[in-house]
Amino acid sequence: DIYFSFTSEICMTRCAAKGWNYYAPSFYLEAIGLAGYKTVCVQSLHVIPGEEFLRVQNVVKDFHNDGEHPEFANVKVYLGGPLLETEEDVTNVAKILHETYKSKVESNNIVTFMGHGNPENYNYGNGNSRYTMMEAELQKLNSNYFVATVDMEDNYIDDMISRMQAANKKSGNVICHPLMSIAGDHANNDMAGDDDDSWKSQFEASKNFDSVKTQIAGLGEIDAIQQLYVAHTKAAMDAQ
Repeated sequence: DIYFSFTSEICMTRCAAKGWNYYAPSFYLEAIGLAGYKTVCVQSLHVIPGEEFLRVQNVVKDFHNDGEHPEFANVKVYLGGPLLETEEDVTNVAKILHETYKSKVESNNIVTFMGHGNPENYNYGNGNSRYTMMEAELQKLNSNYFVATVDMEDNYIDDMISRMQAANKKSGNVICHPLMSIAGDHANNDMAGDDDDSWKSQFEASKNFDSVKTQIAGLGEIDAIQQLYVAHTKAAMDAQ
């Protein structure tokens, strides 16, 4: 049996407005325990081990420490980590992204990726480091790759443009892609929107590039990325 859950209140509220009832992980785990399941695997679909993945870790811990339901202590719960859980994951995802965009960067296009990131006070698990690691791994494959975020201090769009200028990347075409599981509000508005502070608008305002294109597609649409999530599930179950 498979159940889909959100850690984001915004996602749950928007789904509820459409009549789609998705709930928080704590709700599902309690219901699953009460229904008598003895083995559960929770697979994160987050990208980094950041604030929202910490919520999932705490939910699993609280489930086993639930004083109202001591019988839950006998339920086996496996937790599969986010996409970029380890440095090896970063390397593997960089290779997958390069396979996807190789023809673009080798044609002298600049390909940028928008991650979410955490504000510094919420940078649990050192998740923000995955974005700088990802840019470094991608640039080993081609210097036309860059990675920035919506919410990571010192790694916003203007910081990335400064890195591009320092690397003498001041012309040609730019392609922007979300470094997120799904292409939602951030991809459509913060990346591809028409407001002055969107990535598209800021690249255009710099007047350094011939064209700016945005691709509204999440990482979850890439088959090889899907298989990495599945591999995390298997690794979690094999490890215990």
